[in-house]
Amino acid sequence: MKSAMTHILEALHREKKVDRQEVSEAAYRLYFNLHPELKLEGILTLYLSDGISISRAAELLGITVLEFKELLATKNIVRKTEGKPTNQMDAR
Repeated sequence: MKSAMTHILEALHREKKVDRQEVSEAAYRLYFNLHPELKLEGILTLYLSDGISISRAAELLGITVLEFKELLATKNIVRKTEGKPTNQMDAR
């Protein structure tokens, strides 16, 4: 059974007064503003599963990369880094 809000949205969409995607994006934005801990948890999950880069994660949180690195440290999350093999590093 559809909710009253769904009926309202569908009526407005039929009349070309709203775009469903815009409404959906705005609703998510508002929801995550009300529940910032879920936004953080979702971004951390994406970052840790290689779904987003460290810079994109920081951007989504509205903080700098350095602040995001500090946040990871406070949560005891080890950052993934790419580096050269030890023998290449020692050759310098």
